Amino acid sequence: MRNAPLSSVYAGPLRASAAVAPVGRIALLFGLVAVLTLTVVGRVAWVQMACRDDLLVVWDQPAVSFEPIPSHDGRIMTSDGQVLAYDDLSFRLDVHYRWLEEPPDPSWLSSQVRGRLTPVERRDAARREREREQVLQERRQMHRELAALLGVNETELRSRFRAIQERVERIVASVESRRVGRSDLTTQQVTTTPPSDPEDSLWDRVVRELTTPPQRESRDPVIVAEELAYHPIATRLPIRSVGLIESYPSRFPGISIEVDTTRVYPEHDLAPHLVGVRTPVTDEELAKARSTSNASSSPDETESALFAGERIGRGGVEQAGDRELRGRSGLKRIVRNRQGEVLETSIVRAPVDGRDIVLTLDSRLQREAERLLDIALKEVPPPATTTGSKFDDRVTPTPGDDSVSGAVRPVGGCLVAIDVRTGEILAAASAPRYDVNLLVQATESEWNAVARHPGRPFFPRATQATVPPGSIFKILSSVAMLESGAIDPQQQVNCRGYLDQPESHRCAIFRRHGVGHGNVDLQDALCESCNVYFFDAARKVGAQPMETWARRFGLGETTGLDIGGERAGLVPSSREATRERPWYPGHTLQLAIGQGDLLVTPLQVARMMAAVANDGWLVTPQLLRNRNSPDDNSPSSIEASDGIQLAGHTTIRRETTPPHRIDELSPTTLAEIRDGLQRVVTDPRGTGRLAAVESLTVAGKTGTAEVGRGLPDHAWFVGYAPAESPRVAFVVFLEHGGSGGKAAAPLAKQFVESLIEYRVLSPRRPPLRP
Repeated sequence: MRNAPLSSVYAGPLRASAAVAPVGRIALLFGLVAVLTLTVVGRVAWVQMACRDDLLVVWDQPAVSFEPIPSHDGRIMTSDGQVLAYDDLSFRLDVHYRWLEEPPDPSWLSSQVRGRLTPVERRDAARREREREQVLQERRQMHRELAALLGVNETELRSRFRAIQERVERIVASVESRRVGRSDLTTQQVTTTPPSDPEDSLWDRVVRELTTPPQRESRDPVIVAEELAYHPIATRLPIRSVGLIESYPSRFPGISIEVDTTRVYPEHDLAPHLVGVRTPVTDEELAKARSTSNASSSPDETESALFAGERIGRGGVEQAGDRELRGRSGLKRIVRNRQGEVLETSIVRAPVDGRDIVLTLDSRLQREAERLLDIALKEVPPPATTTGSKFDDRVTPTPGDDSVSGAVRPVGGCLVAIDVRTGEILAAASAPRYDVNLLVQATESEWNAVARHPGRPFFPRATQATVPPGSIFKILSSVAMLESGAIDPQQQVNCRGYLDQPESHRCAIFRRHGVGHGNVDLQDALCESCNVYFFDAARKVGAQPMETWARRFGLGETTGLDIGGERAGLVPSSREATRERPWYPGHTLQLAIGQGDLLVTPLQVARMMAAVANDGWLVTPQLLRNRNSPDDNSPSSIEASDGIQLAGHTTIRRETTPPHRIDELSPTTLAEIRDGLQRVVTDPRGTGRLAAVESLTVAGKTGTAEVGRGLPDHAWFVGYAPAESPRVAFVVFLEHGGSGGKAAAPLAKQFVESLIEYRVLSPRRPPLRP
C-alpha cells in the first residue's frame, strides 16, 4: 500500500513512488492552507484600506425619523362668544431613562464609551477610562443645566429622577419574579424527567436532546421597555427653554422635547353636563376603530379614523360633535446627523385642525341659572306661616299639593329655558355640578370629594332625571278633558276638599284648614291647583285620553336633543294592564294629577310648555346652533362677551327636525288653558304668585310631586314669558325641594328678571301719562 508504514523488519525492495508520496501530499495541504490564509488577509487589508472611506460614509449617514405633528381640536363656544373648551399648546420635556438612572447602568456606560472611540483607541485602557469620566462629567453638567432651565434646584430634579427610577425598578422586579417562577417550574419539570433508557433508539435520543431545554448557570439581565424609553420630567416648558435645548442638542443628550396639547375648560363648572370632556383614546378603542375602518370603505369612516395619541369626546357636545371637533395629526420627517443635529425637516402630512362648534347657550343666563340653583341648595326656605302639616299621621296624605311648604333643603335641581319658536336651549343648569377639568387631571382627594358627594354632581338632571311631574301634569290633563268633550270649562264643580271620603283624594286646603275650594271651573282649578276638580273630571274622561295627549306632547319618548344622552321617561298605559299589573280606577285619578307611575324629564316638560306657548307646535330641543345648509362651513366671527372680536373660525352648520303641529289640538283649548296658567301667577289665590314679575306677565304652573319612602316632595315650577306673546319657556325643578309654589316659584321669578336684564325679553312698557 502507498500509505503503509515502513518497518525495519521489512527487507524487500522499496519503490521510489512510495518514498516521495507523503511529501507531496503535505505540500499540497500546506499550499491550500496558505491560499486560504492569504485570501482572508487580503480581504481584511482591502476592507481596511481600499473600502475604508466607503464604509465610513455609510456609518456616518444621517438618521431619518418621523414625528407626529399635533393638531388643535375645535373650540366650543356659547352664542355670546364665551369659550367653554379649547386646546392649549404646550411643550413637554422627556429624559431617557439611562440618562437619569443613578448609578449609571454599566452596559449603557460602556456602550457610550465605545461609541466615542475608534477601534484602535478602544484597546487603550487609559483612554477608555478618560472617556468614561468624560461621559459622567457631561451627564452631571447636563443635570445642572437642566435644573437651571426648569427653575428648580438639583435636589428637586434628582427627586423626580428617583421617583421614575423607583417605578421602573418595581417593574423590573415584578418581571424578574415572574421569570424566576417560570424558571423554577421548568427546572422542576427537567429534574422529574426520567433518565434515558439505554435501549432507546437513536431517533428517541436525538428528539430528547433537541426538546430538553439546557440548564444555564446564569440568567441574562432583565431589560424592560421602560428602561429604553423617555420619561416626562416637566410639562408646560417655556418657549425660551425649548429653543435653547433644540439649538444645542449636544449639551442636552438624552433629552427630548415633545409638543403636547391640553384640553382646557376655562369656565370650569359652567354647563359641565352639556359640554362633556375630551380624553385620550384607549388601546381598546383604537383597535376597535381600526377594525371598523378596515371593514368599511366609506369616506366618512376613513375621515374619522383614529390615530394613537388622539383624544375623543366623551359625553355632551364633545362626543356629539367629535367628528367636527377632532383635529387630524400630521407627520414630520426629520434628518439628523450622528450628533443629533437637525439637518433637514419636511412635512409628510399636514395637520388639520378641528372645527369650532357654537352652542345656543347664553353663558350669562347659564351662569345666572346655576347661581340661583346653588343658592337654593345651600339655603333652607322659611317654614310656612300656617299651622298644620302636609303630612297628617291620622290620615293618608294626598299628593299634588302646591301651596304647602316645608323647611327642607333640596338634594339637587335643574333649570331649563328654551326658545318656544325654535327649541334652542338658552340655559340648562344643574346643581350640584363639577369642574370639567377634574375629568382631565385630578388628584385622588379631589376625585373622591366629588364622587362621594350625596348630591351626585355627575348626574345630568335636565336630561336623565325621570321623576313624577305632580300638578304640572294638570296642564295635559286639561287638554285631554277639553279635547274629549267630556267637560265644559265653564261648568263648576263643588270642591269640599275631598272627592268621596275625607281620608283620601283630598286637596291641600282641606288638610290645612278643613275646608275645600268651593265651586271651581277649569281655570280656577289650574289657578288654585284643585285636586278634587281633576279627580272628578278623570272619572268622566278615563285614562286613555290623558295617555294619548301626554304622548302627543312628547312625554314617554326622548325629545331628539342633538347631543343625545336622554332618558325617555314613562307614560303608563291602561291598555297594557295585565293580571300581574292591573289597572285600577285609582290609577286614573293619580294620573290626572301627575302621580303614580308617570315619569318625565325636565327637558320633556320644557318642550311641553313650549308647545302650550306657541299654539301647539312641538319643537325639537337643540343645543348646537343651526344654519340652513349642513355643508356650508364658511368662516365667521363671534364677538366675545367682553367686546373683543374673536379670531375667525369655522362653524358647523346643521339641520334639525323642524317643529310639527300637534294633531287635533284646538286653539280654543290652548287659549282656555293659557288663561288659567296666567292666573296661576297673577291671581291672588294662585299657587304661583311668588313667580310674579312686576315688569312682565308670566304664565306658569306649580307642582309638588310626592315620592314616598318618607322623603320630601319634588318641587316644580313651569312657565313661559311674556304671557301675551311667549318667547321663552322655562322649567325649575328642585329634587326633594318641598313645595313648588314656595320653593321653585321664587327661582322662576329671579330667572325671568335675568331674562329681562340681559335683554332676552323686553319689559312691559308703562302706560303713557295723560
